[in-house]
Amino acid sequence: EYNLNYRISADIDWVIHALKKSDTIINTHFILSTFRDGGFSRKNILKALAERYSIMNKHYGIIPTFFKHFIINLQDS
Repeated sequence: EYNLNYRISADIDWVIHALKKSDTIINTHFILSTFRDGGFSRKNILKALAERYSIMNKHYGIIPTFFKHFIINLQDS
């Protein structure tokens, strides 16, 4: 169920989808994978951010996504 319509952030969509389908989520504090800073998404940052925002809208709705991003932007200021 990997959505290839997302060219940069399909992994984020898949993780959210998998977590929403699970009955229980347990934080084991184990590192299962790491990601390097810099690859394709960093070189295409605006496209990647727009794609992630679209994924968040799909999973959580427009208003909650906008509100969370608004708060994040206030904290960064």
